[in-house]
Amino acid sequence: MSKTTYNERSWAIDIITEITLYSSKINKPIKRAGGETTINTGKKIFFPDVLLYGENSDILMGWELKMPDTSISDIDFIDNAKAKAVILKLNGFLLWNAKEAVLYLLTNNEYLPFNNWDTSKGIINKRVDVEKARSVWIESLHEILENLNRLFESGTIQQKPLIDSFNDSSIIEFILNHAKESANSLALASTTNSKFRAEVNVWWRIFKHEYDKRNQWNVLAEIILVNWVHKILFANILTAFRDDAKAVYN
Repeated sequence: MSKTTYNERSWAIDIITEITLYSSKINKPIKRAGGETTINTGKKIFFPDVLLYGENSDILMGWELKMPDTSISDIDFIDNAKAKAVILKLNGFLLWNAKEAVLYLLTNNEYLPFNNWDTSKGIINKRVDVEKARSVWIESLHEILENLNRLFESGTIQQKPLIDSFNDSSIIEFILNHAKESANSLALASTTNSKFRAEVNVWWRIFKHEYDKRNQWNVLAEIILVNWVHKILFANILTAFRDDAKAVYN
C-alpha cells in the first residue's frame, strides 16, 4: 500500500495558499505568493520555494523552506537562498525550517541576519510535526507576514518594481538563455508549415544583413522573446491606470 509523505514541496504549496488567502483580506505590500518560477543562470537552474509578490507582480522576496531536521544555520541552506536573492537583485530573503525563521537583509553588500522568529511553539520539533501542527505554523506565518509588511511599508526592505528587473542585464540574459530552445521550436514548426517558413524566409532576406551572418531562427527567437518582455511590461504598467488590465495577474 502506497504512503504519501509530507515534504518541503507539500509544505510550500500550503504556505503559498495561506499567504495568498491572508493577503487577499488586507491591503498591504505583500499581495500574493507563488512558487512556479524557475531561475536559469545558463549554468544552473534554481527553484525558489516561495516568492512574495507585490503590486503589479513585483517580486518582493524569496523564501527557502526546510523541514526541522535541517538546521536554520545550515550553510547550504543559506547559500542557496542567497544565490537566488543575488540573481533576482533582491535585498532580502527568509529561511524557515518550521521550528524557526530568519530574515536576512542586504547590509553593506552582505546578507546578514536581521530578525528571527521562534515558530516551534514547543510543538514543532520533527518533520512529522509540520503536517500535524498546521494551526501552529499558520499562526507563525501570519506573524511573519505582519512583520514583513511593516518592514516594506517603512522602507527597511526595498521593493523592486518589475520594470527595474528588466532593466537589469542579468534578467534579460536569463530570458535570452531560452532563445536556443525557442529557435529549435520555430525551425521545427517551419518544416510542417510552409506558409510560416515562406514568411520567415522573406523577412530574413530583407533583414539578415543587420545580424552579421547569425542563424535566422536564433535571431527570430530572440526578437519574439524581447517582444514578449515589452508586452508584459506594458500590461503591468497599464494596471496602474485601468482595473481591467489587472487580468494580467490571473
